[in-house]
Amino acid sequence: MPKQLKDLFNDFLEMSPEEQIEKVRQVRHTRTIERPKAAIKRQKKQLKKDDKGKSAIKALIKKMSPEEKQEFLNNLAKKELKT
Repeated sequence: MPKQLKDLFNDFLEMSPEEQIEKVRQVRHTRTIERPKAAIKRQKKQLKKDDKGKSAIKALIKKMSPEEKQEFLNNLAKKELKT
């Protein structure tokens, strides 16, 4: 049994009805349900989305000539200096 529920049951009978209601609200507000499969699926989806953007950029850079790459890097350096 989670600590929060133990605390609730230990002191619950000694509380006034208003305090009991407030304690129940507090427990409902702070409870979380851990769904590991959903979390893993969400992480994989995010990684896949991130990889798609990175792979597209990598493909564009690979297609550039060495001169174009150097010009691109110079432009990036200029933009970084402005900010």
